[in-house]
Amino acid sequence: MHALEDRWTWGDKTPEQYRALLSTVQGGANTLGNLRIVAQTVEGGAEAEVNVGMSELHRATVRGLGVARIAWTGETGRAYLVAALSASGKSATDILREAQDWETAWRLTDPVFIPTAGLTLAGLQGQIATLVAALAALREKVVLRRQADARLAEALAELNDIAQAWYAVATTVWDAETTEGATLRGTIPTTYRPRYAAAAKRRRAAASAGTPPPA
Repeated sequence: MHALEDRWTWGDKTPEQYRALLSTVQGGANTLGNLRIVAQTVEGGAEAEVNVGMSELHRATVRGLGVARIAWTGETGRAYLVAALSASGKSATDILREAQDWETAWRLTDPVFIPTAGLTLAGLQGQIATLVAALAALREKVVLRRQADARLAEALAELNDIAQAWYAVATTVWDAETTEGATLRGTIPTTYRPRYAAAAKRRRAAASAGTPPPA
């Protein structure tokens, strides 16, 4: 754009305005990029806490439920109740649900029952609360990281849209037979489609239409 300003200036943006926008977007993109890195790091820490809480809770559920099944074998009501429970979950959601089911059965059936030394109903309830809090924290960190991703994508997509619009007009002003047109077509790539552009445009279109953005 700057190289052509003595012969043609785009009506939508002067070279000075474009340079100012470029500087702003670049600065914003750098800032958002750094925020994204921080968000990813924080998200990773939250995920690690979930994994630790998930493992500990699953182990407590397996042990407690396993011992209860043996200890309550001769008691029809209790045996029937624990027989319907499971401790085979793999995901955090399943592990939490199974622990909550076991906690309910334990609390309603025999809250003072201690399957093994150190394994109490209160302890299980504390582990459940810890995992619930860790999952909530992780969801929050995921949202923050996605927000940083979206803001970065919007900034880069805006710049990309302006550059494409300028190129479309410039190549109309100068066809391929002119020196300027040949230079434009030979030096500016036109097949590059940033991965963020399509998603950002969908979000803008959804916002304009008043519909929820796609996930």
